[in-house]
Amino acid sequence: MRCPTLPLRSAIVVAGLVALLLPAAVALGIDLWFDDGVVPRSAHDRRRDALQLVLAQAALLVVILLPLLRRRLLGPIERLKRQASAMAWRNNLPLMVWRRRDELGELGRHLNQVAQRVDDQLDDAARKRSELEALALYDPLTGLPNRSLFNELLQRELKRAQRDETRLALMHLDLDHYDKLAESVGHAAGDELLRALAARLQGVLRDSDAIARGGPHRYAILLRDCGNWDETAAAANRVLQAVATPVQASGCSMQVTGSAGIVLYPDDAADARKLGHYADMALHEARAQGGARVCFFHADINRRLAVNLALAQELARAIHVGELELHYQPQIDARSGAMVGVEALLRWHHPQRGTLAPAAFLPVAEESGLIGDLGEWTVNAACRQIASWRAQGRAFGKVALNVSAQEFRHTRVIGSFEQAMHRHGIAAGDLEVEITEDVLLADTPTTREVLERLRALGIALVIDDFGAGASSLAWLKRMRPAKLKIDASFVQHLHTQDEDRALAAAIIGLGRALGLAVVAEGVELEAQRRVLLEDGCALMQGFLISTPLSVDALEMTYLVGRAAAQGLKV
Repeated sequence: MRCPTLPLRSAIVVAGLVALLLPAAVALGIDLWFDDGVVPRSAHDRRRDALQLVLAQAALLVVILLPLLRRRLLGPIERLKRQASAMAWRNNLPLMVWRRRDELGELGRHLNQVAQRVDDQLDDAARKRSELEALALYDPLTGLPNRSLFNELLQRELKRAQRDETRLALMHLDLDHYDKLAESVGHAAGDELLRALAARLQGVLRDSDAIARGGPHRYAILLRDCGNWDETAAAANRVLQAVATPVQASGCSMQVTGSAGIVLYPDDAADARKLGHYADMALHEARAQGGARVCFFHADINRRLAVNLALAQELARAIHVGELELHYQPQIDARSGAMVGVEALLRWHHPQRGTLAPAAFLPVAEESGLIGDLGEWTVNAACRQIASWRAQGRAFGKVALNVSAQEFRHTRVIGSFEQAMHRHGIAAGDLEVEITEDVLLADTPTTREVLERLRALGIALVIDDFGAGASSLAWLKRMRPAKLKIDASFVQHLHTQDEDRALAAAIIGLGRALGLAVVAEGVELEAQRRVLLEDGCALMQGFLISTPLSVDALEMTYLVGRAAAQGLKV
C-alpha cells in the first residue's frame, strides 16, 4: 500500500510558513506600550489578535500556494518518480513529454534519453543472446539443426520408440568427392550447393522425420516409425536421388552423389552412441564400395572394419620398424632387350601375414590418413637406392614412383620429393612419377599446383593405366606428360581380339603423334610382345620380361645381363 505523502508534504509547507510569519506577530507587541494600569491586558489582546491575523494569513497563503506547489514542484517530482520506476521495471510505458524549461524538465528529458538507450541496449543484448542460442543449436550455413540439437532429439525419440515399441532408422549421409568439387568451383559455390541440398532434402523427407548437418558435407537423418527394411531403403533411395539431381547455383551447374549408411533401432543397437557408431560403419562400407549407394549395417561390417583398424595400426608401426621394402620391375626396349628403367613397387613384410602387395594395404592407408607417411617413406627409399646404385657405378635407367591420387590433394608430396632429392643428391632426370587418370579427373587447384611443381623440379610425368579411365585429351595437352602406359586390360587380349588390338594401336598412334613415349604394361606372353612390336610399341613391362625384383635380385639380373653382353659367365 502506498503512503499518503501529499498531506505530509502540505503540513511541512504550512509549518514552514508559520515559522516565517510568527516573528512578525511578536514584533507587533514589542513596538506598543500603554499606561501601567491597562498594559498587561491590552498587550495580551494585541498579541492574540496579531497571532490570529498571522495564522489567517498563513492559512490563506497555504490555500493559494499549495496548488501552485503541487503543479510546479510536487507533481513533476511524482512524474519523475513514475518515470524512474518504469525504467527500473522495464514497464512498456510511453516516454513522457516534458515541455518545461527548468531543471525538472531537463531532468525528465534526460531520463527519456537514458530509458531509450537502456531499452536499445537491452534489446540488442536479447537479440545477441538469441543469435548465440541459434548458433549453439543450428548450423549457420544451412539453418538445419546441428549435431548437438540432433543428439538431444535422438535421445528423446529413442525413449519414445522404446515406450511405444516402434522402430527408428538413423542414416548418415555423406557427399561423395565434395572437397574436389569445392576446390574446382570455389568454396562460395560449394556453400550454395550445401544450402540447396539441405532445402531439397527437407522436401523429400516426411514431416515426422528429422535432418541435421553432421559435418562439413555430412547430414544426419532420423526416420521415425520405419515399418521394414524395404520402406527404409526406399526412403534412402529418394534421398540419394535428391542429392544426385544437379544444382544451379553461382552461375554453374553442380552435381554430386551421396553415400549413406543406415542403422536400425532396436534391431542393431538400442542406445544413441552405438547407433551413431554403426551408422558411420555402414557409411564407410558404402564409400568403400565406390559411393553413390546405401549400405545397411550388419555384423560383417563391424568385423571387417575392426580388421582394417588393426591393419592401419600395424602399418603405422611398419613404416618405422623396417618392415617395408621396395621391389623393382624392369622396363625394357624389346628391340634390343636393354633395360631402360624400373618401376618401384612397395612390399610389406608383415610378421604374421607374410609379404603383402600394395592392393592389400593401400586402401587402408588412404582411409586412415597414412598415405602421406607411406608416400614419403617410398620417395626417400627410392632416392636412397638410386644414390647407392650410382655410388656402385650401376645404372638402371629412370626409377618410376607411383603417387596416390589422394596425395595430390595436398602439397606435402612436393616437400617429400624436394627433401629426398636434396638429401641423397638425386638429379631430377633420375625419377618419374606415375599418376592415374583419377588425378586428372579431379582437376582441382591443388592438383594442378602439385603437377606444375613436380614438372618444375624436372621430374617426368607418366600417365599410368591410360585408357582405363576417362581422362580428357585436353588434359594431355595441358599436362604435357613424358610417357603413356597402356593399361594391362588392353594388352591381355590384343593378340586374340581385334578390338583390344585396335585400342592399343590407337594409344600407340596418339603417343607417337604427340611425341610421347608409350609403354605396354602387363606383357605376359610372347604373342603379346610380337603384336606390340608390329604395331610400333617397343617399350614393355610385365611378367614376360620380369616379375618385380628385390634389390639383390635386380642387381644380379643386371650383372648377368652385362656379363652376357660381354660374353662372360657370372
